[in-house]
Amino acid sequence: MDKTSRVKRIVQDLDRLPALPGVVNQVLEITANPDFATNDLVAVVSLDPGVTANVLRRANSAYFGLGRKISTLDQALTRIGVQNLIDITLNSGVVPMFNSYLAGYNAEPSQLWRHSLATALVARRLAQLKAVPAPAEVYTAALLHDVGKLILSTFLAQELVAIGNLIVNNNWPPAEAEREVLGVDHAIMGGLAARKWHLSETIQGGIFFHHEPQKASPNRLYANLISLANHLIIRCGMGCGFDERKAQLPTTVLFDLAITPAKMDQLLEEAQKILTKAEPLFSLVEG
Repeated sequence: MDKTSRVKRIVQDLDRLPALPGVVNQVLEITANPDFATNDLVAVVSLDPGVTANVLRRANSAYFGLGRKISTLDQALTRIGVQNLIDITLNSGVVPMFNSYLAGYNAEPSQLWRHSLATALVARRLAQLKAVPAPAEVYTAALLHDVGKLILSTFLAQELVAIGNLIVNNNWPPAEAEREVLGVDHAIMGGLAARKWHLSETIQGGIFFHHEPQKASPNRLYANLISLANHLIIRCGMGCGFDERKAQLPTTVLFDLAITPAKMDQLLEEAQKILTKAEPLFSLVEG
C-alpha cells in the first residue's frame, strides 16, 4: 500500500474514536469565557451522574484533604476549587478513550493516561506562570495531545520493524519516524480528532503542533507550553511508547519562553514535585 492510500485509511479510522461526552463539550464552551459564572459550571456538571460521582469521590479523597464528608457539587466546589472541578470533569470524560493497550507503541492503558494527565498538570502550571488567559484550554490540549496514538497504534503495529529501525538504529525522533513510514504522525491525527470534536482552534493548534510549535500560528504560546510540558514529563521518565527522549525540545520554545538552562532545571524540579503530589490523583482517576 502506498503512503497516500495508507494516510486515507488512517484518516478514515478517526471514525473509530467516540464522541466526547456532552458534559465535556459544555464545560469547554462555558470556560472559554474567562468571566464564566460558576453556577453555570455546576449546573452543567450536575446533569451527568457519572461525572458528579467522580467529582464527589475525589473531593472526599486524601488528595484534597480529609474533612467533613462532601455530598453536593456546591460543597465540592468550595473544597476543591473551580479549576479542579473543571479538570476532574474533563478527566472523567476522556479517560475511557485511553483504556486500551497500544500495540504499536507497546504501551499499557495506564501508561498513555498517566503521561497525558501528567502533561496536562504541568501544562496548567506553566500556563499559570505565563498568566495565560484561558488555562483550561491549555490543560485540555495537553490532556489530549497524544490522542492520535489511539489511531496510529494499529497501523504502527504492522510496521514495528521499519519504524523501530529508524528510531533505534538511525536515531530518528518517533514523530518523524511515524511520518516517514506512515505518511502522518500522531500529532496530526490528534489535531484532526480535535477538529472532529469541534474543539476550539486554540486546542486544535496545541495538539497539532506540540512537536513543532514553531509552525503554530496563531496561538503559538499555547503550542509552546504544551511542547515544554510534554518535554518535562518525558524527562521525568513518564513517556508513552517509543524512546521519546530522542525527541529534542525545539530551540524556538526556549527562545520564545525565555528559558535558560538554570530555568529549565527549576521547571524540571517543579514538574517532579507536581508528579509526586499528584500520585494519589493518578490512582483515583484510574480507579
